[in-house]
Amino acid sequence: MKNAPAGGFEDARGGKIKPVPLLQNLKRVREERGMTIRRLSARSGVSADSISDFEELRRMAAPRTARKLAQALGVEPEELLGER
Repeated sequence: MKNAPAGGFEDARGGKIKPVPLLQNLKRVREERGMTIRRLSARSGVSADSISDFEELRRMAAPRTARKLAQALGVEPEELLGER
């Protein structure tokens, strides 16, 4: 979701998808669990390139993507967002 417009994006049905804040704790949580980007990608179904972009704070994730990553890491999405 590079360069997200202020109002978010449209999904396939024309509904709005609001990007979640940057996943500022993703790399820390992943490393604490001894997981590589490739392994997290395989467990979550999110591409390794996207995970790298999220960790380097180059992109924002859709809420569904944040939930997939959190589930694969065994944490609540809020922990990845720095809200815990």
